[in-house]
Amino acid sequence: MPVCGCDRPLSRRQTLIGGATLGAASLTPALIPVAQAGLPLPPGEKPDTPFLFRLGRKPTPPAGAETEAAGIGTTAPAGAPPHRTLALDNINTGEKLTVTYMERGRYLPDALQEINHLMRDRRSGDVAPIDPALLDLISDLCLRLESRAPVRLISGYRAPETNSRMRSQDRAVARRSYHTRGMAADIALPGRSLGDLRRAAVSLSRGGVGSYPSSGFVHVDVGPPRTWNG
Repeated sequence: MPVCGCDRPLSRRQTLIGGATLGAASLTPALIPVAQAGLPLPPGEKPDTPFLFRLGRKPTPPAGAETEAAGIGTTAPAGAPPHRTLALDNINTGEKLTVTYMERGRYLPDALQEINHLMRDRRSGDVAPIDPALLDLISDLCLRLESRAPVRLISGYRAPETNSRMRSQDRAVARRSYHTRGMAADIALPGRSLGDLRRAAVSLSRGGVGSYPSSGFVHVDVGPPRTWNG
Protein backbone atom coordinates (compact mmCIF):
# COMPACT_ATOMS: atom_id res chain seq x y z
CA MET A 1 0.00 0.00 0.00
CA PRO A 2 1.23 3.55 -0.68
CA VAL A 3 3.20 5.20 2.14
CA CYS A 4 3.41 9.00 2.78
CA GLY A 5 1.46 9.69 -0.42
CA CYS A 6 4.02 7.80 -2.59
CA ASP A 7 2.79 5.60 -5.48
CA ARG A 8 5.06 2.69 -4.47
CA PRO A 9 6.41 1.23 -1.21
CA LEU A 10 9.64 2.84 0.09
CA SER A 11 12.88 0.92 -0.26
CA ARG A 12 14.87 -0.13 2.88
CA ARG A 13 17.42 2.66 2.17
CA GLN A 14 14.67 5.27 1.90
CA THR A 15 13.09 3.98 5.09
CA LEU A 16 16.37 4.30 7.03
CA ILE A 17 16.99 7.83 5.72
CA GLY A 18 13.45 8.86 6.50
CA GLY A 19 13.75 7.47 10.03
CA ALA A 20 16.97 9.37 10.65
CA THR A 21 15.39 12.59 9.41
CA LEU A 22 12.37 12.05 11.61
CA GLY A 23 14.64 11.38 14.62
CA ALA A 24 16.57 14.59 14.04
CA ALA A 25 13.38 16.58 13.66
CA SER A 26 12.05 15.21 16.95
CA LEU A 27 14.99 16.80 18.81
CA THR A 28 13.42 20.22 19.04
CA PRO A 29 15.35 23.20 20.45
CA ALA A 30 13.15 23.07 23.53
CA LEU A 31 14.71 19.74 24.46
CA ILE A 32 18.34 20.79 23.87
CA PRO A 33 19.93 23.18 26.36
CA VAL A 34 21.34 26.13 24.44
CA ALA A 35 24.70 25.89 26.22
CA GLN A 36 25.05 22.22 25.20
CA ALA A 37 24.17 23.02 21.62
CA GLY A 38 27.04 25.52 21.50
CA LEU A 39 24.70 28.28 20.27
CA PRO A 40 24.68 31.92 21.42
CA LEU A 41 22.38 32.67 24.32
CA PRO A 42 19.10 34.25 23.18
CA PRO A 43 18.38 37.79 24.43
CA GLY A 44 17.28 37.87 28.05
CA GLU A 45 18.99 34.63 29.05
CA LYS A 46 22.15 34.62 31.15
CA PRO A 47 24.83 31.98 31.70
CA ASP A 48 24.81 29.98 34.90
CA THR A 49 27.76 31.96 36.27
CA PRO A 50 27.42 35.53 34.99
CA PHE A 51 30.04 38.21 35.52
CA LEU A 52 29.20 40.43 38.46
CA PHE A 53 30.02 44.05 37.87
CA ARG A 54 29.09 47.51 39.02
CA LEU A 55 27.31 49.83 36.62
CA GLY A 56 29.73 51.74 34.47
CA ARG A 57 32.75 49.55 35.22
CA LYS A 58 34.35 46.66 33.45
CA PRO A 59 33.50 43.19 34.78
CA THR A 60 36.07 41.67 37.06
CA PRO A 61 37.96 38.90 35.21
CA PRO A 62 37.28 35.37 36.48
CA ALA A 63 39.69 34.02 39.07
CA GLY A 64 42.83 32.86 37.35
CA ALA A 65 42.61 35.26 34.41
CA GLU A 66 44.76 37.86 36.17
CA THR A 67 47.11 35.14 37.30
CA GLU A 68 47.72 34.04 33.75
CA ALA A 69 48.04 37.58 32.43
CA ALA A 70 50.55 38.69 35.04
CA GLY A 71 52.68 35.58 35.00
CA ILE A 72 51.82 34.86 38.62
CA GLY A 73 53.52 31.82 40.06
CA THR A 74 56.16 31.78 37.35
CA THR A 75 59.87 31.82 37.94
CA ALA A 76 61.62 35.19 38.07
CA PRO A 77 64.18 36.15 35.40
CA ALA A 78 67.64 34.61 35.70
CA GLY A 79 69.95 36.55 38.00
CA ALA A 80 67.12 38.05 40.05
CA PRO A 81 67.34 38.00 43.86
CA PRO A 82 65.62 34.90 45.31
CA HIS A 83 63.47 37.06 47.60
CA ARG A 84 61.85 40.44 46.99
CA THR A 85 59.85 42.64 49.36
CA LEU A 86 58.19 45.94 48.51
CA ALA A 87 56.93 48.65 50.83
CA LEU A 88 54.37 50.88 49.10
CA ASP A 89 52.56 54.00 50.23
CA ASN A 90 49.62 55.04 48.03
CA ILE A 91 49.48 58.77 48.74
CA ASN A 92 46.05 59.16 47.11
CA THR A 93 44.21 56.54 49.16
CA GLY A 94 46.37 56.52 52.29
CA GLU A 95 46.87 52.76 51.97
CA LYS A 96 50.23 51.26 52.89
CA LEU A 97 51.51 47.79 52.11
CA THR A 98 54.69 45.91 52.91
CA VAL A 99 54.70 42.53 51.24
CA THR A 100 57.13 39.85 50.10
CA TYR A 101 56.02 39.11 46.55
CA MET A 102 58.82 36.74 45.59
CA GLU A 103 60.24 33.79 47.49
CA ARG A 104 62.87 31.34 46.25
CA GLY A 105 62.77 32.96 42.84
CA ARG A 106 59.02 32.57 42.36
CA TYR A 107 56.30 35.21 42.35
CA LEU A 108 53.64 34.73 45.03
CA PRO A 109 50.03 34.93 43.74
CA ASP A 110 48.43 36.32 46.92
CA ALA A 111 51.09 39.00 47.30
CA LEU A 112 50.74 40.12 43.69
CA GLN A 113 46.99 40.38 44.12
CA GLU A 114 47.52 42.67 47.12
CA ILE A 115 49.83 44.86 45.08
CA ASN A 116 47.34 44.92 42.18
CA HIS A 117 44.70 46.24 44.57
CA LEU A 118 46.90 48.92 46.09
CA MET A 119 48.05 50.09 42.63
CA ARG A 120 44.50 50.19 41.23
CA ASP A 121 43.02 53.12 39.30
CA ARG A 122 42.12 55.52 42.11
CA ARG A 123 39.55 57.32 39.97
CA SER A 124 37.49 54.35 38.79
CA GLY A 125 38.50 51.71 41.32
CA ASP A 126 39.38 49.28 38.51
CA VAL A 127 42.00 46.67 39.39
CA ALA A 128 44.31 45.09 36.82
CA PRO A 129 47.41 42.88 36.90
CA ILE A 130 50.59 44.83 37.47
CA ASP A 131 53.51 43.51 35.44
CA PRO A 132 55.95 41.79 37.84
CA ALA A 133 58.80 43.26 35.79
CA LEU A 134 57.67 46.71 36.96
CA LEU A 135 57.72 45.57 40.59
CA ASP A 136 61.22 44.16 40.08
CA LEU A 137 62.33 47.48 38.60
CA ILE A 138 60.99 49.43 41.59
CA SER A 139 62.58 46.93 43.95
CA ASP A 140 65.95 47.32 42.21
CA LEU A 141 65.68 51.12 42.38
CA CYS A 142 65.28 50.85 46.14
CA LEU A 143 68.35 48.62 46.30
CA ARG A 144 70.37 50.91 44.03
CA LEU A 145 69.54 53.95 46.17
CA GLU A 146 69.82 51.98 49.42
CA SER A 147 66.35 53.07 50.47
CA ARG A 148 64.25 51.16 52.98
CA ALA A 149 61.50 53.78 53.11
CA PRO A 150 58.12 52.95 51.55
CA VAL A 151 57.91 53.90 47.89
CA ARG A 152 55.47 56.77 47.43
CA LEU A 153 53.00 55.73 44.74
CA ILE A 154 51.41 58.66 42.91
CA SER A 155 49.91 56.62 40.07
CA GLY A 156 49.89 52.94 39.14
CA TYR A 157 47.31 51.27 36.92
CA ARG A 158 45.11 53.59 34.87
CA ALA A 159 41.94 52.36 33.17
CA PRO A 160 41.69 53.21 29.45
CA GLU A 161 38.61 55.37 30.11
CA THR A 162 40.49 57.31 32.78
CA ASN A 163 43.45 57.75 30.44
CA SER A 164 41.16 59.07 27.70
CA ARG A 165 39.65 61.66 30.05
CA MET A 166 43.11 62.75 31.19
CA ARG A 167 44.30 63.01 27.59
CA SER A 168 41.33 65.21 26.68
CA GLN A 169 42.53 67.66 29.34
CA ASP A 170 46.25 67.32 28.68
CA ARG A 171 47.60 66.24 25.28
CA ALA A 172 50.91 65.31 26.95
CA VAL A 173 49.18 62.18 28.28
CA ALA A 174 50.10 59.30 25.98
CA ARG A 175 47.23 57.79 24.00
CA ARG A 176 48.51 54.26 24.72
CA SER A 177 50.05 54.93 28.10
CA TYR A 178 51.88 52.06 29.75
CA HIS A 179 49.80 52.87 32.83
CA THR A 180 46.81 51.32 31.05
CA ARG A 181 48.75 48.05 30.70
CA GLY A 182 49.92 47.79 34.30
CA MET A 183 53.46 48.46 33.13
CA ALA A 184 54.10 51.94 34.58
CA ALA A 185 54.15 53.80 37.87
CA ASP A 186 54.73 57.37 39.00
CA ILE A 187 56.81 57.21 42.15
CA ALA A 188 59.02 59.10 44.60
CA LEU A 189 61.41 57.91 47.31
CA PRO A 190 61.46 59.69 50.68
CA GLY A 191 64.97 60.85 51.52
CA ARG A 192 66.08 60.65 47.89
CA SER A 193 65.91 63.47 45.37
CA LEU A 194 63.98 63.12 42.14
CA GLY A 195 67.27 63.67 40.32
CA ASP A 196 68.86 60.70 42.08
CA LEU A 197 65.80 58.55 41.39
CA ARG A 198 65.78 59.52 37.72
CA ARG A 199 69.51 58.84 37.28
CA ALA A 200 69.17 55.45 38.97
CA ALA A 201 66.25 54.50 36.73
CA VAL A 202 68.10 55.59 33.59
CA SER A 203 71.20 53.63 34.66
CA LEU A 204 69.16 50.42 34.91
CA SER A 205 68.02 50.92 31.28
CA ARG A 206 64.94 48.74 31.71
CA GLY A 207 62.25 51.01 30.28
CA GLY A 208 60.99 54.56 30.01
CA VAL A 209 61.94 57.24 32.53
CA GLY A 210 60.14 60.60 32.71
CA SER A 211 60.99 63.35 35.19
CA TYR A 212 58.18 65.54 36.55
CA PRO A 213 59.82 67.82 39.13
CA SER A 214 56.87 70.23 39.33
CA SER A 215 54.58 67.32 40.23
CA GLY A 216 57.09 65.65 42.53
CA PHE A 217 57.53 62.25 40.89
CA VAL A 218 59.45 60.18 38.37
CA HIS A 219 57.61 58.03 35.85
CA VAL A 220 59.07 54.56 35.30
CA ASP A 221 57.80 51.86 32.97
CA VAL A 222 58.98 48.59 31.45
CA GLY A 223 58.46 49.59 27.85
CA PRO A 224 61.30 50.46 25.46
CA PRO A 225 64.15 52.45 27.09
CA ARG A 226 63.68 56.21 26.56
CA THR A 227 63.78 59.42 28.61
CA TRP A 228 61.89 62.72 28.72
CA ASN A 229 61.07 65.66 30.99
CA GLY A 230 57.49 66.49 31.84
